[in-house]
Amino acid sequence: MQSPAENREHAPAAPRKRETPGHRQEQILQAFFNCVARNGIKDSTVAHVAEESGLQRTLIYHYFRDRGVLIDRLIDYIIERTELRLFRAISRSRSTGRDRFMRLIDYFLGNGYTDAPQEDFVVFGEVVSLGLRDSHVGERVTAVWSTWLRFVDHELVRAYPDVPESRRTAVAYGLILMFEQNAYMRILGLEEARGDHARNAALALLASLEAASEPGKGKPT
Repeated sequence: MQSPAENREHAPAAPRKRETPGHRQEQILQAFFNCVARNGIKDSTVAHVAEESGLQRTLIYHYFRDRGVLIDRLIDYIIERTELRLFRAISRSRSTGRDRFMRLIDYFLGNGYTDAPQEDFVVFGEVVSLGLRDSHVGERVTAVWSTWLRFVDHELVRAYPDVPESRRTAVAYGLILMFEQNAYMRILGLEEARGDHARNAALALLASLEAASEPGKGKPT
């Protein structure tokens, strides 16, 4: 009769868990993200991604046929991370209309947006910089900003339905600039960016919409 130890010794090995293609792709993207955050996008090669992920270069190319595709998916990866945080921030509140929009202001100009890992801003900054030299990447970055502009404009429609479109879109554009630049200024340590300056500036823009939505105001003279 065999002892328990002998039984364990001769027992068949547990089957290895198969990695799904989605898991492998995310593993590669996270490795690329880490490389770009640490070394910059120019110095993040497929060889570096293979080393970071512990995978063979041939496997990287199996899932991403070239570095350009890898960069495209990196942009998608950043967007997904940002949208998930924003969705979680908004979904915590059942507020609507102007109260909901004020929650957006507090998220973007408070700690919510910049509480994201600093690497997210570093990597997106690298992608923007590459977009100045690579027209395809530039188009992708422009599309990201256009999507955010439409999102903010849509939220303003819900909050200020009676405001003329041209004025509302101008305010949405101003807010997008404020959200992005204030985030980088906060990360880089500009003291004014951590105070109420940005929020007060945003409230001034919204006050112009309040005035335009009042009867008899906001109409061209």
